[in-house]
Amino acid sequence: MCATARKQSGKEFTMLTINALKRQVLLFVVMFFFLITVSAFLSHTSGKGIGASSGTSIEAAVSPGRFAPVQTLAPFFRQMVRVFIHGDDLYPCAVTVKPGRVVLRVENQTQTDASLMLEQILPGQAPLLIANVRTLLGAKRVDQELVLAAGTYVYFEENHPTIRGKLIVQ
Repeated sequence: MCATARKQSGKEFTMLTINALKRQVLLFVVMFFFLITVSAFLSHTSGKGIGASSGTSIEAAVSPGRFAPVQTLAPFFRQMVRVFIHGDDLYPCAVTVKPGRVVLRVENQTQTDASLMLEQILPGQAPLLIANVRTLLGAKRVDQELVLAAGTYVYFEENHPTIRGKLIVQ
């Protein structure tokens, strides 16, 4: 009876050491990834502070009579125009946007490939092709970023050139 008790306690002892080793290995792996993440973060952010890369001190950067250049950036804003192509119709019929960056999203509601043509209307001249946005392999939507100047534009599906919509940029 005493020998079986020793065998069971020996098995329990080895199980406890195996579990302790598993916990230590898991802790080591977690700490390793934590240190890698911290070092990557620190290397990414180093050199972005005041005077970190130029060797100047903070006092020199804000001393009287010396102004640090201030860079103001306009917020990055892109307007989005969504044009839906149905079997024999376009929606919307007319859209008004401001000049600048415009994301033209073509939503294909047909079961086939679609191609939206965008032309600028110039008085006394032939229309100027600005963009041709294609959905291939029956894709549902596709985006194209454009920079549009003030003026009037017309869009139509390539297979139905008589069905048109108007894009007014003002």
